[in-house]
Amino acid sequence: RNPSLRICPFAGRNDEGNILWFVHTGLNDPASFVQHRQVSKEEDAKTINLVLEWTLWYLDVLSRREERIVYCVKVMDFKGLGGGGRKLPMFVPEFKAWLQGLITSMQKHYCEHDTLFLLLNTPWIFRTIFGLMKLLLTKRQMSKIRVLGDASTDEVRGALCQMVPKGLLHAEYGGPVQRLVGFLPADSPEAIEKWYQNRHTMAVEYAAPSPNDDPGDVAEVSV
Repeated sequence: RNPSLRICPFAGRNDEGNILWFVHTGLNDPASFVQHRQVSKEEDAKTINLVLEWTLWYLDVLSRREERIVYCVKVMDFKGLGGGGRKLPMFVPEFKAWLQGLITSMQKHYCEHDTLFLLLNTPWIFRTIFGLMKLLLTKRQMSKIRVLGDASTDEVRGALCQMVPKGLLHAEYGGPVQRLVGFLPADSPEAIEKWYQNRHTMAVEYAAPSPNDDPGDVAEVSV
């Protein structure tokens, strides 16, 4: 869990049975991510790959158990992008290169597990870039992306609730959830500094969970 890269890789399942990720792109801090660290960026990439490995394993378990294909829905919040002294990812070359490498790896090894990307609170600059992206994306890729807009409005919250149960939504979006591990609320500067001072590379032994385990019962671990 890196406070400069905010991801909750399991928040439950929606009404269609697909699992939910929440990614707070707007609170990501690219400059802090590359500069304020005690382990290499490659270690963070490995951690994300481990999470993706778990995600695909769990999707496979669910699909076999339910005799249908279960996918992943990723909710991405862009609120705060470039604000609070944070730089835009495109203006931090080291982070941009790291992210491009990660995306390339994901496209090669973890493709086709997503069924939908829900984009919230997208700023005007994103909409400009997205207009250009449409020229590069296939119809299949475009069909997976929904730009919903300002998540404080009733219209957007209503549209979001059609794809994500309200009972699983953070209070930021009108739901009852006060904390999504790794996503919201954002860590305080004191919590970030404590994480930074305590973080180090260590050997970690993982116990393979049973297919019947509830992934929500998995303990939170800082790596």
